[in-house]
Amino acid sequence: MSTVKLTTVGNAEGIVLPRELLAKWQVNKGDTFLIRELPDPTAILKIPGAHFHAYGKALRPGRKVSHVTLRADNLETLQDRLTQFLLLVEH
Repeated sequence: MSTVKLTTVGNAEGIVLPRELLAKWQVNKGDTFLIRELPDPTAILKIPGAHFHAYGKALRPGRKVSHVTLRADNLETLQDRLTQFLLLVEH
């Protein structure tokens, strides 16, 4: 996790990203990239039978960066757990 500060950039507001993050995310000056807030893994892991795996990859359109596996002993329980998960990711 990195902390960045909102600052004035010309006549607009912006953030300055550390070089380490740029390298990690494999982005360069002029690149367009997606910023998306992901659900908190600790909230996901509170769902019984949930397993969360992050790949440590930079977010890019169409790129898979993590997955969640939900397990249950029966379909009804699985549907309940899926509903709990969807409530986390839809907000």
